Amino acid sequence: MKSLLEQLLFTAVRQHLGTLVQHLPDAQTVVVERTRDRTHGDFASHLALRLSKGTGKTPHEVAQAIVSALPPSPWVARVEVGGNGFINFFLAPAALAREVRRVHELGDAYGRSSMGAGERVVVGALSEPRDVVEARYAAYSDSLARVLGAAGYEVQREALSSIPSRPAIEGLFSRGNDEVQTPTLHALRNEVGEDACRFFFLMRSHQQSLDFDLKLATSRTTENPLYSVQYAHARVASAMKEVKARSIPFDLAAGLDRLDLLDRATERALIATLLRFPEEVESAAANCAPHAIVYYLRELANTFHTYYTAEKWLVGEAHLRNARLALVLAAGRVIRNGLALIGVSSPESM
Repeated sequence: MKSLLEQLLFTAVRQHLGTLVQHLPDAQTVVVERTRDRTHGDFASHLALRLSKGTGKTPHEVAQAIVSALPPSPWVARVEVGGNGFINFFLAPAALAREVRRVHELGDAYGRSSMGAGERVVVGALSEPRDVVEARYAAYSDSLARVLGAAGYEVQREALSSIPSRPAIEGLFSRGNDEVQTPTLHALRNEVGEDACRFFFLMRSHQQSLDFDLKLATSRTTENPLYSVQYAHARVASAMKEVKARSIPFDLAAGLDRLDLLDRATERALIATLLRFPEEVESAAANCAPHAIVYYLRELANTFHTYYTAEKWLVGEAHLRNARLALVLAAGRVIRNGLALIGVSSPESM
């Protein structure tokens, strides 16, 4: 969706604003970003601020000219100009529905891109870490290789006997409020499990000190970020088991045709979060930051649990039931794809 909006802007400027703007941008410099405040739209661009320089026009005037020249799109409900000259895009419900369909159509491939196509990268691989520091590096490098591969790069893993430069800090280990001695890798794995090791290793950038709460990592509540993400996936699986056990009719194709029924705020919030996944993968790859996938999965799980609590999925009205189940299945797919990028399992029961 981001690239589609950038293309609309590029077309408007190149085809209609040549007499107003002296230095027309190329496609790479036309950028839209996701807004932090949805009252300002779903996406926004500061293109007019840059193009207004030397025109004798204010950014607001240039933005108005760009908006007037934008080609129509079924994915855009409206476009507004902010007081500072920002161009704010409000997506149409059809755009959100389109993304849910893409999740189902692409399956395991949803979130993958060709951003790095034709480029080769080498990532160090440490197959047998000996301590917590090496295990954290191994989790980082393996996840980075997976993320880069998902973004289209040709990844070559180079076997390492030790990490390139051993950090001076191992980080803080605790049980709740009580600091504890750094455990051996064997003891840590036995206490919290491999999934928790990887997830908590990746909850911060590899350049930051590790902060590992053993009590939190073993708790079976949504306060535990790993449990929250895996539990969201398990809730999807549980719902589908209930559908089968109770012989509740479910037609995925019919649900995908009636995604327009998903107009609750919790539904729009969940769809908007799902829509971000491909962008998050590309950003994580560009910044060599697999921990960004962990941040995203935590946010997605929180949004999902909010939706689960607020709405019933197995309602009597068939069209709405099909649409809601299509949405939760899409959420389960994105969670599964995201967890796979960091090498963490997606359990169907908790």
